[in-house]
Amino acid sequence: MSASLPLEPGSPTPPLADYMLEQWLRSLAPSPDHCPCCPGWRGIVMHAAYHAINDWYTLPDAGVSSPQRRDPERMSRLLDFRWAGRTQGFRSEEHVRQTKRQVSAQLQQFARSHEGAPVPALLFEPMSVRVPQLGIDMSAIVHMAELTEQSYVIHKFVIDESDEFMHASLRQLTLFSFAAFGKLPERIQLIDLLTGNTRCIVPREAEIGQAADYMRFILSVYRQAQADEPSAKLPNGNGFFM
Repeated sequence: MSASLPLEPGSPTPPLADYMLEQWLRSLAPSPDHCPCCPGWRGIVMHAAYHAINDWYTLPDAGVSSPQRRDPERMSRLLDFRWAGRTQGFRSEEHVRQTKRQVSAQLQQFARSHEGAPVPALLFEPMSVRVPQLGIDMSAIVHMAELTEQSYVIHKFVIDESDEFMHASLRQLTLFSFAAFGKLPERIQLIDLLTGNTRCIVPREAEIGQAADYMRFILSVYRQAQADEPSAKLPNGNGFFM
């Protein structure tokens, strides 16, 4: 894969961050747990789960004789450590326990499917690229990129997201990946760590135009919403991988 190009110094417009667009998409269909002023329980789960995955890949391979080796059971302990007893935003203690059980089970399933696999080429890596199809700079955290013989595979981890959110994420990742690496991935997979639902596409170059049209529409609505309600503009920050 070729490296992404850095933004030119003094760029007049900061790149559009993926997490800002994601927060806006969530606000379109708020749940009872949605709070516009704080990440709530979903943010706690993301923080713990993303760090647990990252920590897991820093351990020795499962084939190594070590008590700290990378095995599926280790993933749950890493989640507990990163969760650190946080309960803000959850509806009840039962909601906390149920959520942790579900996420732990999904993380272990992910670990079993990747046991013995090489460490990914990219893991929660922040990147900024120019997306020529949209005429803008975009920044995103690439959750996971695995090299294959011919190309690469992109994985993104989400927590209890809507169908609309998943659809938009797949289109955004298609354009971002093509701009960042100069070729499309073999596969883009979204994994919901709460429900176990997955969405997977095999992007084709013929579909880049369709993805660009969709994202241009999303961005036009997003920009109009920000112009109409300036007080609702999302703050700058580093996303959920903190």
